[in-house]
Amino acid sequence: MMIQKLDLKHYFYVLYFFINGLFVLKYVSRIPNINEWLILSVYFIIGFWFFLNQKFFIRYLNYRFLFFGLVFIYFLLTVILNVYVDGNNLNIDRWSAMDVGIQALLNNQYPYSAIDHLGGRTSNLPTLLFIGIPFYLIGDVGFLQTFSFLIFSVVIYLSFSSYGEKVFCLLLAIFSPAYLYEIYCKSDLISNFILILFFIRVFPIEKVGSKKNQHIFFAFFITAIGLTRLVSLIILSLFGFKKFIQLNFKLKASILMVSAITSMLFLYVCFKNVEGLQHFVKHNPFALQNTQLPLAVSILLILSTLFWSLRTNWNFKQLLTNCIIFLSFAVFYSFARTIYYFGFSDSLFNSIFDITYFNIITPFLLIALVIQLKNSESLNQNLF
Repeated sequence: MMIQKLDLKHYFYVLYFFINGLFVLKYVSRIPNINEWLILSVYFIIGFWFFLNQKFFIRYLNYRFLFFGLVFIYFLLTVILNVYVDGNNLNIDRWSAMDVGIQALLNNQYPYSAIDHLGGRTSNLPTLLFIGIPFYLIGDVGFLQTFSFLIFSVVIYLSFSSYGEKVFCLLLAIFSPAYLYEIYCKSDLISNFILILFFIRVFPIEKVGSKKNQHIFFAFFITAIGLTRLVSLIILSLFGFKKFIQLNFKLKASILMVSAITSMLFLYVCFKNVEGLQHFVKHNPFALQNTQLPLAVSILLILSTLFWSLRTNWNFKQLLTNCIIFLSFAVFYSFARTIYYFGFSDSLFNSIFDITYFNIITPFLLIALVIQLKNSESLNQNLF
């Protein structure tokens, strides 16, 4: 198949530096008396040199000790950032949109009417608000990023047999400006997709239909995760649609029933206090999510993933590849569309396009990149 025939190693390699390069370019430009293009060039040179000379850094280190040591140190960094960074001084409101949405929900109010510190509203679907509640209760929804980093570390641990592979993947995350930005700004976006990645990595989909009640858990989690962000349906379609088609009629009916009950319950909890139909039309999370990627394009992509899932054999490596390809199309289409109407400079530097949306790709890309690179003779010789 076409996707399988692409040189994925080079595509993932370029994509990783492109996404992180955008963050370097945009935010270095806000530092006085520093040329952002020069810093970007230096970043690219150092980054490419690091990839070509991995053994220079960690040839003599204890991989196991290094992996757990890095996890602990970065975990502490996420805690420190959440404690000492005042979100009210940030010019991004994703954290406060979740915060005020949860506050309204717990106060038996309509969460999508709540105004955050920048005058915006939450676009999070019900499940993501539910996930944020424990962190809201301990004082800061930003601690979701700390939790999700630990979850991502578990995904790394489970995905690679060699500690060299685990260390290298962790280093890719630690030295990713895009990922660090999400933690610093207490954003829930990358956490959302780390949790999805964790689900597709650990859920035993092969047992659905053969193990008692496994299809019920399948239906519940698929539906709950689908009610985080609309774009998550792209991943879930690639993950579970083929398996759903293979089940008998009775199991399909049971899955649809559990999914419908879960959807109605989750949506009722969040929408029961809406003031009326007109208020819902004006203030709802679907409309806000539609601002970055038109609903028609989202639907077309989801339908495409349903078809594509039937054409591919399921395995984790192939699933990651498919997720990255389709998510890339969604984000790059939106980015290109914004550039067409407003130009590159305004789209990037004046934030007409929110480049954090590229981080829906990042968790999948980090794992997939190491999977591809470890098959390279040079990487195996130098690192593993």
